[in-house]
Amino acid sequence: MQQEVAIPHFRKSFSRRILMLSGSLSLLSGLMVAGVVLWVRLNSLETSRRAIASTTAGQLAAQSAHAILSMDDVFIAEALDAATADPRAGGIALYSADGRLVLSRHRRGPALPPVLPAGARIDAPPSSHRAGGYEDFEVPVAIVRPSAELVAQGVPVSRLDTTKRPVGRLVLRVKTSAGMEDLRAMMGFPLVLGGCVFLAGLVLAFLGTKRVVRPFRRILRGVENFRAGDLGARIQLDSKDELGHIADSFNRLARDLSARMDELKQWKDRLEGEVLSQTEEIQSTSRFLQELISPFEKEGEISWTELLRLLCESSESVGGVLFARATDGQFVRIASYPAGGPPPALTPRSFDSECLEVEPGPGDAVSAGTVPMTIRHFNLRNPDGLGGQLILQCPKECRHQHYLKQVIPALTITLSNARAFVSVRELVAMLEKQNDVLSLQKKELEDQKNELERASRLKSQFVANMSHELRIPLNAIIGYSEMLSSGLYGPVNGEQTSSLQAIEESGRNLLNLINTILDHSRLEADRMPVYAEKIEDLRKVVRETVSRNQSITREREYEIEVVVPPTPIMCISDSGKIQQILVNLVSNAVKFTETGHVRVRLEPRGDQLELTVEDSGCGIPESEFENIFAEFHQIDGSATRAAGGTGLGLAVSRKLAHLIGGTLTVASEMGKGSTFTLRLPRRIAAAEATADSII
Repeated sequence: MQQEVAIPHFRKSFSRRILMLSGSLSLLSGLMVAGVVLWVRLNSLETSRRAIASTTAGQLAAQSAHAILSMDDVFIAEALDAATADPRAGGIALYSADGRLVLSRHRRGPALPPVLPAGARIDAPPSSHRAGGYEDFEVPVAIVRPSAELVAQGVPVSRLDTTKRPVGRLVLRVKTSAGMEDLRAMMGFPLVLGGCVFLAGLVLAFLGTKRVVRPFRRILRGVENFRAGDLGARIQLDSKDELGHIADSFNRLARDLSARMDELKQWKDRLEGEVLSQTEEIQSTSRFLQELISPFEKEGEISWTELLRLLCESSESVGGVLFARATDGQFVRIASYPAGGPPPALTPRSFDSECLEVEPGPGDAVSAGTVPMTIRHFNLRNPDGLGGQLILQCPKECRHQHYLKQVIPALTITLSNARAFVSVRELVAMLEKQNDVLSLQKKELEDQKNELERASRLKSQFVANMSHELRIPLNAIIGYSEMLSSGLYGPVNGEQTSSLQAIEESGRNLLNLINTILDHSRLEADRMPVYAEKIEDLRKVVRETVSRNQSITREREYEIEVVVPPTPIMCISDSGKIQQILVNLVSNAVKFTETGHVRVRLEPRGDQLELTVEDSGCGIPESEFENIFAEFHQIDGSATRAAGGTGLGLAVSRKLAHLIGGTLTVASEMGKGSTFTLRLPRRIAAAEATADSII
């Protein structure tokens, strides 16, 4: 029997929405009918008024000819007053043939113009047009004038010329559109008709909604009964339309679902038994795996006998043997079950297949009741090859195939890990010994490093001291050579002057070499100071530096060129380090340029300054662009060996460039010369705290 369930009450039910929609459509239909009827009546009223106004204008035009000719309204005053007495009339006007106003009557609205608009013709056909809420009806005024001589001669009227001749134009201004009074007078019938349409539609909507909603309620009641658990609930609906099709589909779905529920119940009972069996198997697998893992967690030894016992009991095997491969390649037995000794048949047979079944012989029988038994060989393979073999004597119809497939790979991995664990222990012991040896060696190396650092500091201090001591006598040698060659102590001949210049040049070269070594020592010790000073004109510094070193080109066929901008260049930097970098670059360029040119160029680049030294010498290989800035590095070549040098000039120059916030780069092509570029900021970082302005 179908269980009755109360249909839930919805805040916005389906029937109410249908009724509201139908009622809205009925109301809209009623309003549309009322609007159409009112619009038709208003249009009819306006059309009627226009026709009356047009007729009145024609009648007045027929009577107005003599009034226009006589310029007097005595003939038509009564007719004009009657025409303008209508409350809708705005006024009336008569215009002569030349378009001037002759007679007029004005009641309301805008006044008629005193003259017809330009281009208006008095003989134009009747017309009408809107003007300020009113409509003007224009009609021509004409008169028939037969010849007086012909009339005096007694010519019949039928033979006289009766053509109408225009003498003026009449304009009648009337308000033809409906007003609010007309609208209120005409609204009664349309509203009554619209209300009747609305009420009729509402009644039909109510009846139709009731007829439509009834089958929906039956369907909803059936669905609610089915949802409440009554799988035998059906929808009783005798209808051939879409709702009947929905009810039939639901009844078929309910029958199919009932059948599926019966099948699911059967499957549920079957799966419960399977789940129980699988649960026992999973618990056995968990115990076995826990036994495998626990030795590694506790850093203990693996009990292979206990593992084999668990495996045999869980798989219902009556006996088993576990073999492992030793380091010499032989297979040795590491565990057996039962404790009294395994059956004689449990010995290795073949290592070629993953699982081999062997029927036990007469002497291999094991007491297992009436259950038929078989012997299974499982090869335990790992990535290194065959690691061992597991042999079990188990029932022929084994129910624990899935269990064995799960635990045997884990047993294989554990067997391999056990061997690796032993190897790792041995390796750890060996590494601990090596670590002790390395610790001793590390301590010895640290002691040696400290000694080397101490020796390096002593070397740097010795070089600095020696360089300082050597500079004093060298400055004296250079100074006395300059005074002798200048004739301060008496006249000298040409040969003596040449010798003194050679002494001075050699002294300066030695002084530059000592300065380079001293600067290198200071840079290594990080004791090179940076002096920020305001340079009024960097061009002057460049010219003076090049001028002081022009003597190094004495044996060359060229002199050092200087290219600078026409305007002064101001900056804040360390002029001493700029001069030292320029001297190193110029002397380097002259050394490797036998013929050609050496050019020094200074150019401003925004907030940067670019100082380049270009030569036409032998050039530098591209592979040596960075190596030439390394300490004591010289390019292996005849030109380098002939020029000499310590290999410190460019290394010191790049470090000095970095100290003043600049960069030193090189561009070169073999056989065509080299270009060294020094880029430095107009204001170095060290001067930010003391300098106030910069160009």
